[in-house]
Parts: sequence; C-alpha cells; structure tokens
Amino acid sequence: MAKDVLYYRGELPPTHDKYHTVIKGKLFILFERNQAAILPGHDKVIRDKAVDFLVKAVRALGPDNYNLNVLGMASATGSRDYNRDLAGQRAYNSDMCAIRHFEKLPKTDIPSPRFFGTTSRAWMPAFCTSGRTNSNRRR
Repeated sequence: MAKDVLYYRGELPPTHDKYHTVIKGKLFILFERNQAAILPGHDKVIRDKAVDFLVKAVRALGPDNYNLNVLGMASATGSRDYNRDLAGQRAYNSDMCAIRHFEKLPKTDIPSPRFFGTTSRAWMPAFCTSGRTNSNRRR
C-alpha cells in the first residue's frame, strides 16, 4: 500500500505571486480565469516549491510508493458541470507537472519512490474571481 505525502510534517513558508500563494503551509496554484493550462510561472512554482517539498517528504518518510493528492478548485463563473471539469483539469495538470519534475531529478541522495497521482474536484461557489454574483453568472 502506498504512503501518503500528507504524513510528512514539513510546511511551506508563506509566499505569494501572480501564479501561487501559500496559506497555512498549503500551496495554491492560481490559474487564469477559465483556464487549466500550466504556464511557465506555474511550472516554476511547482518545480521550486512542490517538488522540493516532495523531496523532503521522501527523505523523511523513506523509500516506498506514494500517493500525491491534489485538489482542484474553480470559481462560480460557469455552470456546475463546467466548473467541476475545470477543477479536475487543474488538479490533473498540476499533479502530473509535479510528478514529471520529481521523476527528472537525479536520485543520488534520495530514495527512488513511485508517485501515484490522485486528483479531486471541488466546485467552490464561494470563490467568484470575476466579481460576478451567482445571479448574473454564465450558465
């Protein structure tokens, strides 16, 4: 059975730019409205923050197979189905980007684990990044 990275007690320091924010140790990738593509800025954040965190977790937890759980979110600017699918695409793209970067690392000083990506989709009607209210959102 695979270990979960969540068992690692490390934390990311608070940081923020147009591509990400870290709140209470949790990394949030900030996408353009209605987009799920990983931009070069997202790629750098995932490589520098998420993958660094994974390396520290693997060093602390030891060699094994790991689950990497990523939660995707979307605002209330589209229909429920559209937002659910967008959230899933964002989670999947972020998850695969982190796994690809981790697998490219030379494994000279860290164990050689296998990561299995698990993504979740959450429709978050409380987030309305465009300034629209639920009464005038696109359907």
